[in-house]
Amino acid sequence: MPFATRVATRGFDSRRLHQTCYARAMRAVLLLCLAVAMCAASCRVAGQNDHNLSQLHDSDTRHRYRGVLVSDFEYVARTALGKSLENADLSLETANEGKIANPTEECVDNLADLLSLDVNDATVFALQLEWCARLAVEDPAIVVRELAMEGLGPLGAQLQPGLPQAAGAGSDLATPEMLSAVFAQMLNAVRAAREGAVDAAQRRTDALTAMRALRMDAAGLWRATRLVREVRRVDPTEGEDLRVLTRDLQVQLWKRAVGAALTDRDERVRAAAMRTCTAADPQAANAVVWELLRREDSDYVRIAMARMLQERGLPQESNGVTREMWLGHLYGQATGSAEDAVRVAAMMALSAQAQAGFQSLREEDWQAWWLARK
Repeated sequence: MPFATRVATRGFDSRRLHQTCYARAMRAVLLLCLAVAMCAASCRVAGQNDHNLSQLHDSDTRHRYRGVLVSDFEYVARTALGKSLENADLSLETANEGKIANPTEECVDNLADLLSLDVNDATVFALQLEWCARLAVEDPAIVVRELAMEGLGPLGAQLQPGLPQAAGAGSDLATPEMLSAVFAQMLNAVRAAREGAVDAAQRRTDALTAMRALRMDAAGLWRATRLVREVRRVDPTEGEDLRVLTRDLQVQLWKRAVGAALTDRDERVRAAAMRTCTAADPQAANAVVWELLRREDSDYVRIAMARMLQERGLPQESNGVTREMWLGHLYGQATGSAEDAVRVAAMMALSAQAQAGFQSLREEDWQAWWLARK
C-alpha cells in the first residue's frame, strides 16, 4: 500500500511520520552516495550493459530505435532506490523510453564496456559469453558481430571448449515450443524446492535430464544459459549438478556461435572467427582453420590471417597439419596472389616466422629461399 494511503487510512501521527520520512531520506542519501562513489571510482556493474544490450535488441535481435538506456550511475540508482523507496518512481521498469539515434554505436559501446570488466567474476564471465555469442551470430551490424566474435577468443581460452561446431539443421533440433516446455519444467522444479515439496529432488533431476537432452542452436542455447544462471541465483538447493550444467551449456554456446560465424556472409566476421578459434585453442583449431583458409576466396581474410600468423606464430603440428604446410601456404600467397596487399602480408609473416635469416618484401628473395630448401 502506498505511504500516503496508509497515512490517510490509519490516522496521522506527526512524530511517527517524521521518523519514517527521516529514515527513508537517510537511506536514499546513503544509496545515492554509494552510486556516486561507484561511478567516481570508475567501478561499473555488468548489469547496466546487460540491461542496455537487451533494450537495444528485440526478440529477433533486430536493433530497436526506442528504449531505456541508462548510465552506470542511473542503473545503480534505479536498481537500488527503486527497490527500497515506495512511491519513488525510480525503477527501470517505470523509466520512460527514449529515442535511440544510433543503436549500432550503442551496441559497440556497451559490448566493449562489458568486455572490459573482470573476467574472473563468474557473473561477468557469463554475461560476456552470452552477449558475445548472441551478437556474433544474430546482430544485423557487421561491426557488432565482428567485435562480439573477437570477444569470444579470450573467453574460449578460459573455457577450453574444444572445436567449434555448427548446429546444422534437422528434425532433432529443439523447436521454440520444446524449449518453452523444458524451461517451464525447470522453473517448476525450482518452485517445488522453494515450497519444500516432497518430490522436489525428483523434479529437479527430471528437469536437468530434459535440458541436457535438447539439441539447441545458438539462439536456444543463449536462452537456456540465461535461464540456468537465473535458476542458480534463486534456487535454494543449488548443487554441483547446476554448476556442471552451466559450464556444459556455456561450452555448447561457444561452439555453436563460433561454428556459425565461420560461415558468416561477411568476410570480416569470418576472419574474426578464425582468429577466435586460434586464440581459444591453437592446437585444436589448427586443422579447422587450415581447411577453412584453403577454401577462402576473400583477400581480406587472407590478409587478416597472414597478420595473425605474423603476430602469434605458426601453429605447431596437429591433426595432420604441419608447420611446413603453413610455410608453403604463406609462400604461395607471397608469390602467387594477384593482390599486392596479400603478397605483402604473406611476406611480412614469412619475415617474422620462417626463420629464414633475412627479412624481405621482394618476391625474388622468397623464391630463392624456397628453392634452396628443396
